[in-house]
Amino acid sequence: MARGTMLGLSLWLGCSPSNVSSGQPSNRTVSSLAPVSLRCGESLPHDRATRRPLILEFEELDLSCLSEDRWAIAVDGGWFNVARKGTSSAAFASCEGRVGRGLEVVVPPSDFSPTGMDKVIIDLLGRYERPRSMLEFGQTHEIRFAFRLALDSELPAPGGRFLLFQLWQGAPFGPPLRVELEPDGTLAVYVLNDVTGSGPCASNPSCAASDSRLTGPISLVRQRPVQLGRWHEVILVVTPRHVAMEHPGRVEVVIDGDRTVDDVFVGFEPTGHAGYVGTQRTPNPVLEVGLGIYRTQQPRLHRVCFDDLFIMSSSAAPTARK
Repeated sequence: MARGTMLGLSLWLGCSPSNVSSGQPSNRTVSSLAPVSLRCGESLPHDRATRRPLILEFEELDLSCLSEDRWAIAVDGGWFNVARKGTSSAAFASCEGRVGRGLEVVVPPSDFSPTGMDKVIIDLLGRYERPRSMLEFGQTHEIRFAFRLALDSELPAPGGRFLLFQLWQGAPFGPPLRVELEPDGTLAVYVLNDVTGSGPCASNPSCAASDSRLTGPISLVRQRPVQLGRWHEVILVVTPRHVAMEHPGRVEVVIDGDRTVDDVFVGFEPTGHAGYVGTQRTPNPVLEVGLGIYRTQQPRLHRVCFDDLFIMSSSAAPTARK
């Protein structure tokens, strides 16, 4: 599929198409954010109110704010919060990107635990921005990035989880959309909503028995082999809608040029419902975006280089069910 035809979004993205079919480096026709001098944790220099896209090429990195009390990194002149859990030995570094430099995330081996998690995820829309610029329901969002597993990296351990990307509505709920590397080496995209159970039941697994609607996550894509040492490009065009909205949302996935489109509810109704058992929390009304490594603890080395991050939203308004 030609990049420029995808849902007609190239008209409002304001950038040239990239080569998604060959897995080869794309020509960077859009410049990254202009480098600026910022103190640790200052807000990003892009203006979401004008719908300017967030474009990160990872050419300039500042890792000086990675400390025990504050984890943040500066990429191309802007500071981003880093969510960390589990291992204290995770690291960031510059790596050879598709064109120029990329950002490498490394999580070393740890003792296997089916419940313990190692998390090193960059909050791409910036916890340091005020107001926070999250993705809204009912709007259309394009997100694309490239990644490469290093040759000395390993596939996830059998029974282990390994997320590279997620949309998130807050704890203790599972990610409404995630890109996950499976132990067999395939790349999968999963969706959660109010009737899948995996999200609302995150803090109480027994709640699945209390509601017959609760099933496992919806798999949109699950047969995209990942090769160590090779660049893979992921494009997600997501219109998230929860079950309280009039129509299902839409998710378009393009991985290395292969396209899948599904009409499906994405995310959880922020006000909650009777199926939310075992927690007093309700999901956030907006979606955060995270890129990095989020895995079950396992005795394997995982080293991933990311490059060419792009996020852009349309101005479509949400439609509530009457």
